[in-house]
Order: sequence, then structure tokens, then C-alpha cells
Amino acid sequence: MQVAVGAANRAPDRFPSPDQLDPGRNAGGDLAFGHGIHRCVGAPPARPEAELALRAILTRFPHIRLAVPPERPARSAATGT
Repeated sequence: MQVAVGAANRAPDRFPSPDQLDPGRNAGGDLAFGHGIHRCVGAPPARPEAELALRAILTRFPHIRLAVPPERPARSAATGT
């Protein structure tokens, strides 16, 4: 069995609106920090640190916006498309 990392956390029946950033989404079971015996030991402190960093950025730059219109599809770093 192979896992397509680019497809991780993208199942619409598991993650409603997978293309939308939703920090409040219940992402239990996501693959961001691995799974099972290969789970990242840094996951527990990384989550609150990421939340703290995002809050600081949004507080300091309240008018921050996307560089492209939201309708424009993002380029994939892996495929260049």
C-alpha cells in the first residue's frame, strides 16, 4: 500500500471543504504529523506554537491578504502545476 502525501487530509467525506483553511476544524486523525508508531514526537508542542505564531502574524498585520485572488488555483510545489 502506498500513501499519496499530496492527497492527505483531502477526503471530502472526512474533511468538509478540504481546500478551505479552517483553523477550527476538528482534524483528528490527520496525517500532518505522521501516524501510529511513526507519529512525530514534536506534534504536541508544535500545534500550540503554530496557533501562537498565526495569532501574532494576524494581530501584527490585520490587513494581510492573499497574493492572488482566492478563485485562482494554487500552484503545487511538487508538480509545478
